[in-house]
This record gives sequence, C-alpha cells and structure tokens, in this order.
Amino acid sequence: MLKIALAMEKLGPTCILCMTTDSIMFINSHDQDAGVHAWIKTDVNTLFSGYRIASSSNNEIYFSVLTDSLIRVARVAQQAAETRICLTVSHGQPLLEWRITLENRVGSTNVSSHELEIQLLTSERMQPLMEPPVLPSPQAYILLPSLQSMKHLADRAKSLSKFLTVSANMNGQLKLVIDTELAQVDAQFNRLENPRLDGHHPSEQNRTQFVSARIATDDLVHFLHCHHLDPQNVICAITDQMYIAFYVYVNLNIHIQADDHPIETQSTIMTCHLPVYHY
Repeated sequence: MLKIALAMEKLGPTCILCMTTDSIMFINSHDQDAGVHAWIKTDVNTLFSGYRIASSSNNEIYFSVLTDSLIRVARVAQQAAETRICLTVSHGQPLLEWRITLENRVGSTNVSSHELEIQLLTSERMQPLMEPPVLPSPQAYILLPSLQSMKHLADRAKSLSKFLTVSANMNGQLKLVIDTELAQVDAQFNRLENPRLDGHHPSEQNRTQFVSARIATDDLVHFLHCHHLDPQNVICAITDQMYIAFYVYVNLNIHIQADDHPIETQSTIMTCHLPVYHY
C-alpha cells in the first residue's frame, strides 16, 4: 500500500478509497478540470491475505483520507510482521485503525495502534467518480520509456515553461516539446513500441504522423511520481489537441502467501487523465 500512497502523494492532499468485496480503488478526482485525475484499481488479494467487508451499501465502503497520513502509517506497516486494519468510530468520528505488530531480532513483538481520521462518502457522491470516463478513440498510443528518464526531463522543463507538448506517432516516436519566446527544447525518443489495442487498426499511411497534446508541466511531473509503483508498462494515448491519458500496468503481487503458495492476482492498473490546454 505504501507504493500506491506514494504514487498518489503529488496528485492532491486527499485520496478516496472505494472498497468492495473483490477490489480496492484509490481515486484522486476533483470538481475542477485542472490537475491530474487518477484511478488505481487493485485486487484485494494484492494488499491483504485476509479480508472481510460488510455494509448496508451493497457491501461497499467509500471514504477519503489525508494522503500524508496514509503514507506515514504505511511506512511503519512496511516493516511489520502483521498488520490489521479495521474501520471504527470514536466519539462520532470515523477512523481507520491500524494495529501493527513489529518483531525484533530476538523474536519478541511489539503491537502499536495508529488511527487515521477519515470522511465517509455516500454512494451518490461516489457514483460519478467510480470509474475513469471513456475517452474518444486515441489516434496514437505508445509505450513510454523509463519514467525516471522522463521525470528528469520534466523536472528541468519546469524552469523553462509552465506548459509542454507531448507528441507521439504510431512509428515508435515520442517527443516532449517546449516552445516559448525564451526557449525552444525538443526531446525525442525513438524505437519505442506501439502496443496493439483491441478495435484499433492504424493506417500504414499515417504511422509517421504526430498527434499532440499541450499539458501543464507540473501535471506531467506529478504523474511521473508513479515511478514509485515500479510499473511493468506505461501506455500514453493521445487524441490530437483534445485528450491525453496514461495507463500504468503494475504487478504488486509480493509478500502475499496462502498455505505456503503465492496467491495469483491480476495486474494493478493506474489510469491518469491530464487536462489539455490550448494556445
């Protein structure tokens, strides 16, 4: 859970959790168009070896929590021999209680309790946030290079311009472009992979044609913070001058054991939508 919390850290001060019987969704979404909107969906077996949920809302629970608080307690739990998390109420305040068992070198244990204040959310409030909106068919989709290398470029770009243009084609090429009165910078990646997407059949004649989206440099930097997830693949999808989305595929299937056998879990997927700006 620490990796997920760190990936959400730069996207906003609070994180929404949607817990169902078989999945957990971490959401950063807001009413304003500005800023990154992100959804991370993972199987419950990815995070928990034992899991039980019950509620009057179809056995689903929704709440928001301060991301910094989640990171702080998740760091402690990272070293734990066992962590138990339960939803409680104290003096009318909903809490997420973490009981963390730490074991020292000689085998003795120490149990500590950490309480995070949360705000419960209604199903009506959650309905428009539950799933990423469906975007128009992308004209280009490409596997990104190392997120660390892109983050290095994006960090440097912040000092040059508030905006940059991301361009890609179906010929394995990706460009990051800054064009201002004071600076013109063009960083290009070649020989990248264009994955196959169901229902999409790019024309051979248009494979070298670039499509572009102008985004806030800060938004790209904040998105690239998802390198904490150690993703297997990251796909960038662009509809020219209209939409840009990133799909981050992660395998978090670690430390989870059942009867001495690993539990098979599905890949965790992070979806990010960045607002597009025009000149």
